[in-house]
Amino acid sequence: MNWYLIKIVFRILYGPDNQKAHFEEQLRIIMAPDPQTALEKTRRFVEDESSNESNSGLTVKWQFINITEIYRLNNYIDGAEIFSQLSEADNGDLYEEKINRKAANTLQNLHNRILEIY
Repeated sequence: MNWYLIKIVFRILYGPDNQKAHFEEQLRIIMAPDPQTALEKTRRFVEDESSNESNSGLTVKWQFINITEIYRLNNYIDGAEIFSQLSEADNGDLYEEKINRKAANTLQNLHNRILEIY
């Protein structure tokens, strides 16, 4: 088994009219025998954790966009979130297109993009 660092991007939806698009980037560590299995396992974690929260009558939803990066690691806790970043974008659709292009590139070049981090 190997450890992989996976970058996941979510769009955060809240309120009746979103003025700016908000995004969260998370880094997760996943244990898997190979990169493809790590990606599949990450998607299962994301499905289990996608949530809606209500705070003061305002519903907030984390919408999974895609997985944009994967790196091979050593000895970490399976599924732990180790990084999160919130972003705003004037055009949320363009941001999502950028994320999806990056994810497609990651999958296309999976074997070339995996790095050993010591």
